[in-house]
Amino acid sequence: MSRARDRASREGISPVKIGTTQLNTDSGDLKITDTSNNLKKVVADEIHIGDDSNKVIIKKGSDNKVQFQTQAAGQAAADSSTGGVTVYANVSTMSAASANAGDLAYVTATKKLYVHNGSGWYSFTSEVNTTPVISSPATGLSYKLASDGTATSLEITATDAEPGTTLQYSYAVTSGSIGSTATVTSSATSGGTYSALAASTNTTNRFFKINPSTNSDHAGSFTLTFSATDSLNAATTAQTFSLSFDVSGSVYFDGADEKELVIENSADFDIGTNPFTIEAIIRRVGDGGGSTGGAWEAIFSNNDGNNPMYGLYVDPTSSENKLTFYDGSVTHQTGSGAIIDHKWQHVAVQRDSSNNLKMFVDGLEKFSLGSYTTSLSTGGNQLYIAGDEWTNKNWNGYISNLRVVNGSSVYTPTAASGGSSEFDGDDHLEVANFPALGTSNWTIECWFYLDTGYNTRAILQVGGKSGTGALAIMTGASNQIYVTSRGVSSAINTSSGQRHEFTVENDRWYHLAVTNDGTSKVHSLYIDGVLIDTGVRDTAYDFSETTLSVGRTYIYGTAYNHWQGHISNLRITNTKVYTGNFTPPTSPLTAISGTLLLTCQNSSGSITDAGPDSRTITTSGTAPSASTTKPFVNHFTVPTSDLGNITNTKLLALQGLKPKYHTGGSGYTNSRNAYIRVDDASLEVGTGDFTVEFYYKFQTHGYDGYYLMFRYANFHFGYADSGPTRLGYSNGGWNYAPVGVGMNTKQWYHCAMVRTGGNVKVYIDGVEVISGTGGATDNITDGKLEMNGQSSWGATGYGFNGGISHSQLRFSSKAVYTGAFTPPTNLSKTGGTYESTTNVSNPTASETELFTLIRPNAAGLLVDESDNSLTITKSGFTYNQYGAQSAILKDSSNSNHTIKEATTSNSGADTPLGSYATPFDQGNGSIECDDYDNRYIIVKDDKVKLGNGDFCFEYWFYDTGMFGYGTNAPQGEIYEYNGYWSFSSSSYVPFPSSGATSPANGFTMYHNYGSTRTGGAKFDVSNITSGSGWYQTTGNAIINPLTWYHMAIVRHSNEIKLYFNGTYMPFGSTFTNSTDITYDRLAIGGGYAQYAVLTGHVSNFRLVVGSPVYTSNFTPSTTPLGVITNTRLLTAQHSNKIIDASGNCVITPMNGCAPTRLSPF
Repeated sequence: MSRARDRASREGISPVKIGTTQLNTDSGDLKITDTSNNLKKVVADEIHIGDDSNKVIIKKGSDNKVQFQTQAAGQAAADSSTGGVTVYANVSTMSAASANAGDLAYVTATKKLYVHNGSGWYSFTSEVNTTPVISSPATGLSYKLASDGTATSLEITATDAEPGTTLQYSYAVTSGSIGSTATVTSSATSGGTYSALAASTNTTNRFFKINPSTNSDHAGSFTLTFSATDSLNAATTAQTFSLSFDVSGSVYFDGADEKELVIENSADFDIGTNPFTIEAIIRRVGDGGGSTGGAWEAIFSNNDGNNPMYGLYVDPTSSENKLTFYDGSVTHQTGSGAIIDHKWQHVAVQRDSSNNLKMFVDGLEKFSLGSYTTSLSTGGNQLYIAGDEWTNKNWNGYISNLRVVNGSSVYTPTAASGGSSEFDGDDHLEVANFPALGTSNWTIECWFYLDTGYNTRAILQVGGKSGTGALAIMTGASNQIYVTSRGVSSAINTSSGQRHEFTVENDRWYHLAVTNDGTSKVHSLYIDGVLIDTGVRDTAYDFSETTLSVGRTYIYGTAYNHWQGHISNLRITNTKVYTGNFTPPTSPLTAISGTLLLTCQNSSGSITDAGPDSRTITTSGTAPSASTTKPFVNHFTVPTSDLGNITNTKLLALQGLKPKYHTGGSGYTNSRNAYIRVDDASLEVGTGDFTVEFYYKFQTHGYDGYYLMFRYANFHFGYADSGPTRLGYSNGGWNYAPVGVGMNTKQWYHCAMVRTGGNVKVYIDGVEVISGTGGATDNITDGKLEMNGQSSWGATGYGFNGGISHSQLRFSSKAVYTGAFTPPTNLSKTGGTYESTTNVSNPTASETELFTLIRPNAAGLLVDESDNSLTITKSGFTYNQYGAQSAILKDSSNSNHTIKEATTSNSGADTPLGSYATPFDQGNGSIECDDYDNRYIIVKDDKVKLGNGDFCFEYWFYDTGMFGYGTNAPQGEIYEYNGYWSFSSSSYVPFPSSGATSPANGFTMYHNYGSTRTGGAKFDVSNITSGSGWYQTTGNAIINPLTWYHMAIVRHSNEIKLYFNGTYMPFGSTFTNSTDITYDRLAIGGGYAQYAVLTGHVSNFRLVVGSPVYTSNFTPSTTPLGVITNTRLLTAQHSNKIIDASGNCVITPMNGCAPTRLSPF
C-alpha cells in the first residue's frame, strides 16, 4: 500500500514500472531503464527542456532532420541554431537568415565556411578540393569507327584524392557533330547492359560504347570530351572519332588495242525483247587506241569482227563524245558533248516495260525512242568490257560499277517541269526598286542558253543607270564570261590567256552561279556546279543602286548587249548559297531564306516573281515571252554508293576496293640462261618449315619442254610445255596443278610454296593447287635459291624464254600459310596488306630470311631488305618500273561469271590496272600523279603568293615505286627526280615540255631517287634568290614504295626548314630567307620539271601564309587536315573530286590527274 500511496502522491523512491521499462531516480535525476537498469529510449514528438520562462524544444523538422527551437514565456517557439553547419546556396540567402553568435554556415556558391559573431557573418576558411585525375585514355587519341556498326569501347579510368568520393562521368561534343554518325551508351561494367546516354548527362557508369551508323550518308567525324567530376572539380580527356565507308575503286584501261576484258558467252546476256538496263560509271581520259581511227570506244559489248550484235559505246568522232547504243543494226546516239573527259559520269541505256529506249548521263535523259521492240541477242559471241573485236577502239580511262540487268529496267525517271523566258536580242526585263545588294553575302544564279551566232550578250545587270557603276554578268566577243564589279572593270574574265579560261558554247544550257563573300569581297563564278574562277570586286563600289535589268546592260543611259536566247530560274538571294562545287538542281528552284527575286520560271502567260515579295517585273522592246523551253529533262537520282545485286542482275563487276596486287617494282627476263641467285646459310632450314612466295606474270609462254620459275635446294618449280601446259613442282618426282591454273599471260599471280607437317603445298592466288610429300622431310643444308631456276646450281638453259616478271620474293623459315587464304595486295618484311588474315601466320623479322625484288631500278631491285642483307647475284635480269597492279575481276551477281583479261594483249605496261580512283566520296582521299602522262594539279591565284613572312605548306605523299626520265644518275642508271611541288610563274607552271624550274625562276624541291634506293637520298630545295644552287639536307630520307610520308616546309623568323614525318632535317647550312615570294602559280604533285612529276599520290596539301604552324618536331596528324587561321589552300582530300576546301582557289587537274580513295588515314 505504501508504494501505491507513494505513486498516487508522487512520492517515494521505488521505480515506477511499465512492462519491462521502469522510471528511476538517480541522485535527483530521472532515468528510464529496463528492469536490469539499462538505459532505454524516449520516443516523443518533441521534448521541452527548461522552465516556463525559457525552454528549449527539440523535435523533428519538416526536412526530417533535427530541429531546435527556443521559447520564452508568452512567446511562440522560434528556430535556433543546432550548433552544426547550415548550408546556403549563396551569400544573400545566408545574410537574410537570422543567426546567433557562434553559428556556422557553408555557402556552395563561394565554397567557403562562415561564422556569425553576433553582428554579422565572416568567412574564415575556403574549401580545398583535389581535382580528379584521368589516367586513361590519354587525351588526343583518334578512333576510326567500324562501318559495319561494331561499337568502339572506352573505359574511363579516373581517381580522386578525397576518400569516399563517388565520381560522376559525362561527355560533351566539342568539335564536329555526332548527329546521325553515332550514338553513345554507357554501363557500370564492361560486360553489363549499355543504355543510351545523352551529352552532358552525369552517370556513375565509366564504361562507354560509341555505336556507329551503318548508313554511308552518315559518315563524319567528331570529338567527344569525357569528364570525371567529384561535383566540385572535373578532369577531362578528348577523343576524336571518324566514320567513313569503303567505296569501290575502278579499273583503268590505257586504250591500247587488245587490252579488253572478256566473258564467255551466256544466255544471261540474250536480252531478246525484255526490259533491260546496262549501266556503268566511267571517267574517260582520252581517245582510245586501236587500228581504226575515230571508231567507237566500247564500254560493254558483244560485238566481234564477223558478227556484231549490241553494245554501249562512246563515239569520239570530231570530238563530239556521244553516248552510243548499237543494237546490231541501228545506231542510237545522244547529242554532242554528253561525255566529258576527266569527269566521273554515270551512263545508262535501258528499255522499260513500255518499250521506251532511253539513254541517261548522270541521271539526265539524253535520248529517248518509243515503241522500241528490237530483239537483242549475243549471237553466240563472248562479251567484252572496255573493247571488242569489231571497232578495234578500246577504252581509255576508268570504268567502275558495271551492271547488266536483264528482265527489268532499273530507273523510273521523274518527268521534267518548268519554263524559261525567251529573249530576241532587242528586249529585256526590268525590276524597279530592287533591294541594294550592298557589301554582304549574296548569290545570283540561273540557267542560260545562248543562240547560235551570238556573243557579247548580257544576262543581267544590277544598277548602272546613273553611270556610277554596276554589277554585270555577260558573255564576251569570244563567248568568255565576264563578272564586273563596275560597268567597265572585270572582277572575273574567262578569256583565252587569262588564269582560268572558259568558253560558252552556243545552243546548250548552262547553270551559272555567282556568289559574293561579304567578308573577303570575293566573287566566285560556278558553271554547272564547278568553280571556274574567283575575283575581288572593286571595293569602291558597294552595289547600292536599286535597278535590276535582265537580258541587257545599261551604261550611262544607253542599253547594250541584249540577250539572244533563254534565261531560266533566275534567283537572287542575300545569302551565300554555294561555298564549293555542287550538283546543279534538276528541277525548278524554289524561294529559300533570303530570296530577293525568283523569276523566268513561267512556261506561259506573264513573267512573274515567285519570290516572297512578288516584285513587279516590266518588259521592254518586243517583250520577252514565257516559254516551255526549259533546262530540265526527265531525270533520276544517281547512285552515290556501290551498285547492288538487285533482281535480274546478270553482271555486276569492276567494284574492287583497290588493286588486287600492287607492288613497287619487278625483275624481268626472257632468257633461258638468266638467273637471280642467293646462296647463304640463312636459307638452310634443315627439316623445318619454310615458305617461298612471290608474284609473277607471264608475258608470253615459252616452248621446248620444262621451264623452271625457281629452284630451292632440291625443289624445282615451273611448268611443262610438253603435253598439257600446267604448273608443277619436283623433288624426286613431279606433282602437277590442274591444267591451265596460274598460266594466263599478262596476268599477275601470287605464288606460295609451303612446307609444313610432312607436306609440301603450292598455293596460286591463295588457292591450294598442288599437294605432295616429295622433299617434305628433306634436311636442307645448302641454302641455295635461284629464280628462273636451272636444273642444277651453276647450270643454264632451263629458265623461261617467253618473258616473265617476278616481284617481291620473300623466303621465310616458317609456314606462313596454313590453308586457303586471301592473297596479300603486297608483302612486307613481317607481313603484308591482307583483307583477311585467316590461315595467315606472318613471319617475324628474324623468320624472314630473304626479301627482295621490291624496288624499281637496278640499284634497288636486287637488294635483300631482310635483316640478313644477303648477297644477291644476277645475270640476264633487267628491272621493270612496273610492279604488279592487277585488277580484281569479280562478278558479284548471282551468275558469278568468270571475267578474264584478253590473252592476246600486247607487251608493255599492264592493263587493265586495278585503281583507287573512285566515283564516290568516302570522306578522304588523294590525287594520283603520274610521270609518264604528266599528271599533276596546278593553282593559278594570287592566294598562293608566299609573301615575305612566315608560312607553312604540308602534305602526305605516296611513291608507287616508278621512276621518271632523268638519266644522269651514277652508272648511267635511270632514277627519279621525284618532285612534289613548285611555286613559279606562268612560264614554268604548267611545266613546259622542255626546261626546268631553276632556283632563279621558282621555289621547288625534289628527291633524287624516290623509292628506288634502299639507302634513300637527300632532299634538294631551291634557294629562291641567288639564281643557282640548292639547299640540300645533310641526312638521307629513306622512302619505301607504297608507303605514306608526311612533309612540311616552314619559314619561321626568316629561316626555311624541312620536316620529314614530323622530324626536322637540317640543311648543310642555315637556309636564311626573307624574300617576298610573289609567284602566283603552284604545281602540286610535280616539281622542278616535266620529267620530275611524282608517280604516286599526294594527299591533304595545305598552304598557310602568315604562320609557321610548326616550330619544332611534331607528330603528323592522324586525321584529315582542316582549315585553320591563315589557310590559303587545302586540297587533295577527297576521293572523287579535286577542290580547295578553303574556298579560295580554283584547282586545275593536268592531263587527267584523278582523285582517288587511297588515303594516309
